Amino acid sequence: MDVKLKAPLIIIPQSSVSHNAFVVDLGLITVGNSFSLVPTEGHLPLPAVLEKMDVRLTHLKLSRTTLKQDSLQADIEILQPINLELLVQRNLAASWFTKIPGVQVQGVLKSMNMCLGQEDFGVLMKILLENIGEGSKEHHRVLRMQVSQEKAVLAEDQMEPVILKLTKLQGKKESAFLVLHMTHLGIDTKVRNVT
Repeated sequence: MDVKLKAPLIIIPQSSVSHNAFVVDLGLITVGNSFSLVPTEGHLPLPAVLEKMDVRLTHLKLSRTTLKQDSLQADIEILQPINLELLVQRNLAASWFTKIPGVQVQGVLKSMNMCLGQEDFGVLMKILLENIGEGSKEHHRVLRMQVSQEKAVLAEDQMEPVILKLTKLQGKKESAFLVLHMTHLGIDTKVRNVT
């Protein structure tokens, strides 16, 4: 079975009363799956069934915009279009056939170019503090603590450039104050049934 669909635009407002928002365009989602039989050894007469699912997100992008009814505001692109590929393999007979993991996920996120300006970063932090914590003062305080203690962990596997550039306004011109180069991000996960 193969499915292709134009993914939705996800609009994340700064708060319920703000016109500032982030827009996530999930691009095109392509999902294909297939089944195969794996012969078993020994006294088991039935083969194990293996499902392979190929998931691709193409032209995924992130931008910041101002929402107004009377005029269109051009989006400020933060993340240039990227492609994400996932291969999910499920052992549908994992309860009795344990030579293959119950679930195996392999993913590839190729080179990524991100430009986050001072105003973009401000809106992102306000989304975290105002939108998510809206309506709860305690949640607002806990969220501030979590954001300040958050650490990013990157796995080094396959190498491809990933660039994160933070910019600030100097006069009327944006200039970079932090450029972070990272390696290609990848995932290879195996899950076995534990009984």
